[in-house]
Amino acid sequence: MSKKIKTPGNASDILIVEDSPTQAAQIKYLLESYDYKVEVTGDGQQALNWLAENRPLVVISDIVMPEMNGFELCEKIKSDERTSDIPVILLTSLSDPEEVIEGLSCGADSFITKPFNKEYLVSNIKKMLSEKNTVVSRRDTSGIEIYYGGKKRTIRSGPQEVIKFLENIYRGAIHQNNELVQTRDELRSLNERLEDLVEERTRELKKNEQKILAFNAELEQRIQERTAQLDAANKAKSEFLANMSHEIRTPMNAVLGYAELLASRLEEKTQRDYLESIKSSGRSLLTLINDILDLSKIEAGKLELQFEYVNSQSFFSEFERIFSLRLSEKGLKFILDISSGTPDGIYIDDARLRQIILNLIGNAVKFTEKGSIKLKVYSEYPKIINYSRGKSEEFIDLIIEVTDTGIGISHEMQEKIFNPFEQGEGQNVKKYGGTGLGLAITQRLVQLMNGTIELDSHLNKGSTFKIKIPKISYLRDFEKRTEEIQFDPAYIIFERATIIVADDVEHNRKYLIDALSKTNIEIVEAEDGQQAFSLAKKIVPALIITDIRMPVLDGFDLLNKLKDDKKLKHIPVIAYSASVMKAQRDRINESEFAGLLIKPVQVTELYLELMNNLPYKSIKAPESEHSVSEINFTEEISDLPGLIHSLDTRFKDVWMTFGIRQPIDEVLDFGNQLVRLGKDHNAAIITRYGEEMIIAADNFNIEAILNLLRKYPGFIELLKGEKSNKT
Repeated sequence: MSKKIKTPGNASDILIVEDSPTQAAQIKYLLESYDYKVEVTGDGQQALNWLAENRPLVVISDIVMPEMNGFELCEKIKSDERTSDIPVILLTSLSDPEEVIEGLSCGADSFITKPFNKEYLVSNIKKMLSEKNTVVSRRDTSGIEIYYGGKKRTIRSGPQEVIKFLENIYRGAIHQNNELVQTRDELRSLNERLEDLVEERTRELKKNEQKILAFNAELEQRIQERTAQLDAANKAKSEFLANMSHEIRTPMNAVLGYAELLASRLEEKTQRDYLESIKSSGRSLLTLINDILDLSKIEAGKLELQFEYVNSQSFFSEFERIFSLRLSEKGLKFILDISSGTPDGIYIDDARLRQIILNLIGNAVKFTEKGSIKLKVYSEYPKIINYSRGKSEEFIDLIIEVTDTGIGISHEMQEKIFNPFEQGEGQNVKKYGGTGLGLAITQRLVQLMNGTIELDSHLNKGSTFKIKIPKISYLRDFEKRTEEIQFDPAYIIFERATIIVADDVEHNRKYLIDALSKTNIEIVEAEDGQQAFSLAKKIVPALIITDIRMPVLDGFDLLNKLKDDKKLKHIPVIAYSASVMKAQRDRINESEFAGLLIKPVQVTELYLELMNNLPYKSIKAPESEHSVSEINFTEEISDLPGLIHSLDTRFKDVWMTFGIRQPIDEVLDFGNQLVRLGKDHNAAIITRYGEEMIIAADNFNIEAILNLLRKYPGFIELLKGEKSNKT
């Protein structure tokens, strides 16, 4: 500080120690209006530094401050011979008697209560300064020990200082009490006035009651109209998102398909280059459209996860096969590291998790010119949750890491890389391509699964993306379980039975009706739980399938009412829920539900729950005349190279999209195209493969569709092998 050292003879300074600039400015302004010269410091250490060169008449300090509180500052001032006689006033709320003991222990001269009264603060300072000028005996610092609150404290103030200190506290308490009394009287007066105003206003409101009722009715009508408009807008947006993929991808597939056909017929290099540009741009546009639609669905809250148990070994092993061609073209090594502790069966949305890993490995391959790509899978924190009636469920945290030895990502870009349309600075778009949406979608999908994604990257050394998805349910003996549930619903015959399906959403009821339309089961519909209970009392069904969230009476309340009724408590009740949140599943498992169907429900899952609760018989499936695996090359395939080319390019592009989602209409179209391709080339194996795809799609057999799709690369390799043999 540049201030000169003051002497008691000419100094009129007051030092304020307050970490709140607002509070400090308020006190400074007040004291300067009374011609005091004021200095402000923001904390205790600054105050001590200032006091080393200056000597104020009074120090006013807040108690609660960072680094050094008011008590500690006061004790340092009083323990220094140069400053020990400077009066110290502490600002406090006086909410704790222990503060008084602390004030005595540190040698404080007075307390000022927050929020302080301006006049009282100034009068307190004047009184303290006037007392300072009187002749008093030397301050007693020998100290006495007292016990308070289980702690030993040392009081270093003499009797006169203690009396003055307590007197100041008493005066402050009296002043505060007077203010409270005054405030109470003012509040009482205001309350009386308020009561008069309320009575007057009430009389006015009664006079205008009809107007208010009319206004409320009009307001309610407007709210209903606005709600209807919002519902219509949301519905329109949902329909737009649902239709956009088909409406745009269909012509794009035609563009790519005809470009492929032209490419096979043109030999002139320039024309073929033009077509390659069309095909490349078309694929990029198709990818961009799909990414934008996915991102729109996620941000609109319209993307629903579809969980099921999948085989972890098979699921993670397929990525090496999917990227095998691109890896071999670039000479990259693929390392798959699945920890031995990873359970056989994990409960995930396999389509969306596949999309996440495809994005990460795809980026890794794109930005890596030499070295390796590593997919590491392991689990942490296994635990078992026991529910009532012997039910239990096992959970893990699933960790997935994708590591590459590529170009890496700068520290600056790591903070932006998950934003839509963000790409690395200086990235060669012509060389690497991309839309900047892949990682944005990946992060949002991980967040939908309540997971986290982390990035560790260094330029020219590589990157590691680490995904952690917590509390995933798992099965130890998944292979055994999947063997038991491999069946075709067409060969399950249920005995005649009547069941009630309760769901306030009509299409959810209609789906179950359509799925069981060819069985002996009669379905009675209910729009809410109360209606379902009334129907149950009339017809006493063999089974009830109920949605969890419904108006009037939800699924849990319906279950409780059924179990409390002697005539109905025997009826098995299956929960039908769109929620996969752990809390909801725990509550269902702990209840008396006979089973759980997670929306959207596959036909096989529906049959399994019904088979657990309804009588049925199974008939043996007829032997297929020619399964795909049995068809060989007994007939000559025409234009085998052209067939392989089509399967390895145009058809493979379509097949790759099914790694993320499998829309039934697109699977049907794919099957029909395969049938036509097989017939065009006299390839019975491809024709039969397409026919089986059509049958699986017609029966909504998702499991069969996935199995058939997994076989696709094998057909290409089989045909290539046949081509090599003939050569």
